[in-house]
Amino acid sequence: MLLQRFAERTEPASPRRREQARQRGQVSRSAELTSALVLLVGYFSLRYAAPGGYRVLRDLTVSTFSHLSTADWTVESVQQLSLTVLTASGRMLWPVLLAGVVVAVTVDLAQVGFVFTLEPLALHFDRLNPLSGLQRLFSRRAAMEFAKSLLKLALVGWVVYAAIRKQWSMFPTLVEMDLLVALGKLAGLAMTVFLRAALVLLLVAAGDFAFQRWDYAQSLKMTKQEVKQEFQETEGNPQIRGKIRERQRALARRRMLSDVPKADVVVTNPTHFAVALKYESGRMAAPVVVAKGQDYLAQKIKDIAREAGVAIVENQSLARSLFAAVEVGEPVPADLYQAVAEVLAFVYRLKGKAGA
Repeated sequence: MLLQRFAERTEPASPRRREQARQRGQVSRSAELTSALVLLVGYFSLRYAAPGGYRVLRDLTVSTFSHLSTADWTVESVQQLSLTVLTASGRMLWPVLLAGVVVAVTVDLAQVGFVFTLEPLALHFDRLNPLSGLQRLFSRRAAMEFAKSLLKLALVGWVVYAAIRKQWSMFPTLVEMDLLVALGKLAGLAMTVFLRAALVLLLVAAGDFAFQRWDYAQSLKMTKQEVKQEFQETEGNPQIRGKIRERQRALARRRMLSDVPKADVVVTNPTHFAVALKYESGRMAAPVVVAKGQDYLAQKIKDIAREAGVAIVENQSLARSLFAAVEVGEPVPADLYQAVAEVLAFVYRLKGKAGA
């Protein structure tokens, strides 16, 4: 049971795992949201482009029928007619198409940002495995896609049916209307159905967007073992880190002990603490601690000081204060100036008498 629990994917995805998934092209994206917004913007684009499109369509119809009644049918005339139709169609549809492209790109960038990877195009032999295909066919995502398709079909069908049923009495009268009036009625009905269908699909897309986010987070969940392994890969093995820190401390101690012979005085308490001080008049604003240690390291500092001829002064309170308040390489704080100055003055007097 413990091993089974350790292998369950219960941990949220780490930033590193999310970045790796993104590099593989695995992102959270709702295609339904893009499609619904494209349809909605397409509706407003059509409403905006409708007057100009109507004029273009009218002129195209007149030109086409006039050409059909008078032209000689040759390859050149057919090509010219096709070019005219394509040009007019482009003039009518370019605002709608441009708006759709802009919205599709904007929505995709808003969802996933800019991602460029060739990983999805790579050949993966596991995708050729029939068992893997069956698993994808009966997966949670496949079930969601099937349910979503049924929901969209039902909702859009209901919207179309409700709109047509409400205007059902209009259809018998269309044959009595002027052609342009009848076309206007049908166009208005089509636009109403278009708008309602787009809004319904937008509601479905909102649910799909939430599901895609949730499913993406579920698919990237990690086991406790994966979290532990990733931590070791990124932060390093704890034992190795401990050894590295120990080596760093050893190197720091060796550098510190090598500076003891350069000190002016070593202040002790006399057994537990030792602090080596150095002061160069004109170059230092205050005396600097070049080494300090406790117990064994304190004894080592005193041994090196004796061998190098550095003065050792016993001052219990000053040694404890310097050890607690000052790190190696830092100057003595102002509240200890007086005590340190007295010790250095004493050492300088001793050196002066020795020199005399």
